[in-house]
Amino acid sequence: MKAKAVGIVIAILVIVLAIYAFIERKEYIEDEEAAKAYPIVLKTATTQEGTIADKETFLGKFEPKNEASIASRVSAYILYVAKEGTKVKKGDLLVKLDDSNIVSNINALRNNQASIAFQQEALKRNLEALKTKYINQKKIYERDTVLYHHDAISEEAFEKSQDLYQEAKSQYEATINQIEGLSQTMMGIGNQIKALEDDLKYTTIVAPFDGVVSKRYLKEGNLAIPGKPILDLEGTDGKYEVYVDVPQDFVNYVKVGDVETIKLNGKTQNATVETIIPKAQNNMVSIKLYLDQNTIGAIPDMYVKTELTKGQCSATLIPKNAVNHTSKGYYALEIINNKVHWAAFTPIARNDEYFCTKDIPPNVRLGIANRSEMLSIQEGQKVLTEGSK
Repeated sequence: MKAKAVGIVIAILVIVLAIYAFIERKEYIEDEEAAKAYPIVLKTATTQEGTIADKETFLGKFEPKNEASIASRVSAYILYVAKEGTKVKKGDLLVKLDDSNIVSNINALRNNQASIAFQQEALKRNLEALKTKYINQKKIYERDTVLYHHDAISEEAFEKSQDLYQEAKSQYEATINQIEGLSQTMMGIGNQIKALEDDLKYTTIVAPFDGVVSKRYLKEGNLAIPGKPILDLEGTDGKYEVYVDVPQDFVNYVKVGDVETIKLNGKTQNATVETIIPKAQNNMVSIKLYLDQNTIGAIPDMYVKTELTKGQCSATLIPKNAVNHTSKGYYALEIINNKVHWAAFTPIARNDEYFCTKDIPPNVRLGIANRSEMLSIQEGQKVLTEGSK
């Protein structure tokens, strides 16, 4: 008995739901028919044959052409560093490092060098006397050798002459070696001084070009370490670059000298392809574009839309404001016998004004509407036209 009652209840619910669905569907159809019956007022345009560039959009990184990360080549404490936002001309001071240790070391080496030079001069003055002594003693030894072999002098006298000769020779040669050794020492000290003088130059860092300090990493009192950035400098000469990474096969469409387009917030500017740089990974290529001004208001390190040309499309041109792009595809708002027909097509190329396709012939009448209006326009809806465009 209970099972029968439950079955009756379920049957009633099914009937009620079916009636509700029928009513909803009927109202939808009536609304749709009413909408179709209600004419919309549109401006019109006509498809035409034409040619537009086939472009593909990528994100490109916008950077100043002149940009440098300023670092020290020596370890020293910072006495002065330009603040962020400081504008500088080429040659203006950016960073001053403490050079007292370097100067002190240079002075110590120079004093040592002077002392060695004094010793060397004293040895050189004595060298002439030692040379004369050596020459004279050599002559005496050579004479005594002859006399000894003729038994004219004793062996003792000969050996004494030989010892005096060897002593004079040793003194003379040792002094020459000392002088040469001091010369080598002075040369080594000179090299040390030169290296320190080079380091001294690096304690004053100036701007390599006109620019503005965009970022400061260290401040006065911090220790500057070789290779560690102190500040970033961005050029203000009005020249900029855009770097775009594209697939390897895309370079078949791009060459150095091509004029392309970059966009930001509705603003457009031309940029010239300057260099094509192969990358070692992901089969990508980096394209560098050059700009001699910044008219779109881009900020360094910002990403901008970059349109690169793949070729051209010569076919039917459809105004963009006559097209509705949905998840299912592209549809042109075609008007046939004053009624709407959404004509599907596949775009081959596009620009700011037109789509280019071979799916729709020229001289087709189209309705013009904004995005919100298109969402409410239905297939078969009646159309009243304001005029031709």
